[in-house]
Amino acid sequence: MRDTRLSVSRILIKIQTMKKTIFASIWLSATLSVCTELHCQTVDMPMLDMTDRIVNNDFENDYEGWTIDAPGQKISTAEKADGLISGGQKHLQLWVGNGGINGKVYQQLSNLPNGIYTVTAIIVSSNFEGTISLYANEAKSPITPGDNKKYQATTIVSDGIMEIGIELATTGSP
Repeated sequence: MRDTRLSVSRILIKIQTMKKTIFASIWLSATLSVCTELHCQTVDMPMLDMTDRIVNNDFENDYEGWTIDAPGQKISTAEKADGLISGGQKHLQLWVGNGGINGKVYQQLSNLPNGIYTVTAIIVSSNFEGTISLYANEAKSPITPGDNKKYQATTIVSDGIMEIGIELATTGSP
């Protein structure tokens, strides 16, 4: 059987199966319509860093702000993926020795300005069977087994609320 692990370090999300997840950033894109009596003009606004809306995005306060509906969680400080997650940097890691991980790690953000949001996560994963996705509301970015990199999910917020996290449905290998 394969081990299944997930690690989350900051939001950026890092997942590792050995999974490590770090949620690092959230960005808001906005388009502003400016109208006068004669005409309207649409202006694209620069992206705004909204990362401070994530409670404990770097896991420095362990699990504070996060809902973890998955087994095997611990806070780790071990280096992952040749330094993609630095040694000494706190991150959430989910690990089960046999079998898989089914569930999610998430946070619901509220009172957000409406707009288009991009959630970025550095995800470190071992080979796994099944699916793991970074998500923002209904938008999902599938994680490729063993492909350690920055992933993004982009969604539209129209009610001031956004749920961000990682969904897991993995199994062990025979």
